[in-house]
This record gives sequence, structure tokens and C-alpha cells, in this order.
Amino acid sequence: MIITQKKPIEELLGMLEGVKTVGLVGCGSCATACGTGGEKEIAELTKGLEQHGMKAAAPPSPPPPPVPEAVAQLPQPTRPTVLTPLSMSSSSSMGFF
Repeated sequence: MIITQKKPIEELLGMLEGVKTVGLVGCGSCATACGTGGEKEIAELTKGLEQHGMKAAAPPSPPPPPVPEAVAQLPQPTRPTVLTPLSMSSSSSMGFF
């Protein structure tokens, strides 16, 4: 999961100085869970930008990806993989400097 954090409206307005129209896109997954970019938050931001004279367009937020189905489709290992470190014996012809 990705953690997101809202920017203050003043900071956004500074970044958008001179812009008349802005497109906003939310997310139905992490941003919704964090309360920073779901449909509710995008609607609030749209209203706030419009109050400052900007035109804001925001399509509906996409739904979260079907993670359990995606995970189920991943190839499953046929046997456990064990990694063991290689060691150098004293009889090795290789040396470290």
C-alpha cells in the first residue's frame, strides 16, 4: 500500500498559478484509504479550485484493482527456493586483496 498526504490548498494554488483549467484524477485504492484522493476528496478539491476561479474537470475515480484475483493468477512456485551463500575454502586458488 502507498501512503499519500494532502497538500494545503494554498500550495496547490501556488503551483497552479496562471492555470485556468485543471484535470483531477482520483484513485479508488490507496488514496481513498488515506482520505487524500478518493471521490469525496476530489469533489472537495474541485469545489475549492472552482472557488478560486479555475475550471476543474474530474472523471469518476477508477475502482481499486482486484488484487486477490491478480495474486491468484501469478505463477506459483513448484518447489521452495533456498539460496545458500558460497564460501571460499582455504584450498581455493582465488584470493582477495
